[in-house]
Amino acid sequence: SAFINLGFGGNECDARILYSSGKNIYSLAAAGVSKQPIEYFDGKQIAGSDSFYSYYGYKQEDMDFIRFLSTGQKPLCTIEDAAESMEMTEMLLNNII
Repeated sequence: SAFINLGFGGNECDARILYSSGKNIYSLAAAGVSKQPIEYFDGKQIAGSDSFYSYYGYKQEDMDFIRFLSTGQKPLCTIEDAAESMEMTEMLLNNII
């Protein structure tokens, strides 16, 4: 189970992940549940900056695109990759796959 705060309406970026170490636990209110391990992740700390452009989720993609423009090096995701993803999405929506 996870709560991920992407900062809608604010500049927050963090997550709390609850896990049960392989046990099937569907609710903290379930009988026999003891201390539920919770991992906390601070997106700004992971990014190493509290600048929005560093932690909002696309910095690496932006840098990759700029590298492509300046060097011509093939980007990690090409327009062909994006078109294929859209085609697969349309197939899923139409229950073809």
